[in-house]
Amino acid sequence: MELKLMDNGKPVNMIDFGVSEAGLTNVRILQLHNSSKYYVIENIQLNKSEDVDYNVVYPKTLKQNETKDVIITWSPKLERRTPLNVSHVFTGDLIID
Repeated sequence: MELKLMDNGKPVNMIDFGVSEAGLTNVRILQLHNSSKYYVIENIQLNKSEDVDYNVVYPKTLKQNETKDVIITWSPKLERRTPLNVSHVFTGDLIID
């Protein structure tokens, strides 16, 4: 798979968001990397969990061997009593010219 989610240059399958104070806005910056030397990835999409109120800003296209930031912001609600369980799956179209 050419599309990889990275945390400080290391591939990750799971993101630890740590403990967040309810009501405060939190930010986490990761990276999305196209590891292909030959192909562009376009139409990048995120399938995200509906259980959480959060926003993710990410690139829609990555050139060959390009890395761009993924910015995740969230704010746990005051009435939440259980830990968040969130999954992120990034997909995209590999463009072969």
